[in-house]
Amino acid sequence: MTLSKALRSVSRIIDRIPVIVQPLLFLFAPVILLHSMWSSGASDAGAREQPRQLEATRRTGPSISAETVRQAVERNASFTELKRAVCPKRLPDLYREIEAYPAIAALQSLQYVTVTNDSSRGTYDKVIEVTPAGRFELMDDLRDEGEQYVIKIARRKYVIGSEHVAGLNGQGQLGANDAEVRFSWTWQPLNKAGSRFTLMPLRSDNVYHGWATFKKGETGWTLLNLKLEDDQRDYMQSQ
Repeated sequence: MTLSKALRSVSRIIDRIPVIVQPLLFLFAPVILLHSMWSSGASDAGAREQPRQLEATRRTGPSISAETVRQAVERNASFTELKRAVCPKRLPDLYREIEAYPAIAALQSLQYVTVTNDSSRGTYDKVIEVTPAGRFELMDDLRDEGEQYVIKIARRKYVIGSEHVAGLNGQGQLGANDAEVRFSWTWQPLNKAGSRFTLMPLRSDNVYHGWATFKKGETGWTLLNLKLEDDQRDYMQSQ
């Protein structure tokens, strides 16, 4: 409580006391003032505590630990799948054709590829070739597929502490043996080339979301299903 509010409270108390007694109250005014501020502060603290208790109640659910969720998700094949980008070896010499494949600009900026003109086939083309430096830096993250290169650029990273647990007993209540956990994840670049790509979602929170469904049995919790938010950026296709 602010000092001004406390003073108004003391003033209201004095107004209710007979005038003949009021001079004596000035001796006790500091005590009244401190008591008023303390009482209001305790009340405000209680009001602030209620939302925290309510939030804690909302989060109370099936007894699945955050560590159990993280380990199950990180071992799942869908979550461990890497993000890749394609880089064609030959394209028509048109700006929109080159721009459609972000890997070309990303690799060229690192001097991992060269882009040269070629008309040996009767058309004006751009020829993209990986440099020795590019092969050395990318190593196993680079795969030559004949008419194109494929580069591993990022892996998913689980955001620790992002878990939100809900029950799944079909009635909107918390089930004792079933749980759905919402969590967050991000793309983590695997190499310098990966850091040149846009990997964040088109939102201010800068994370993607996932939903994991668990079933509790005699041996513990089992991951039944995992759904990952689509990042809507498929660098294996032209943009």
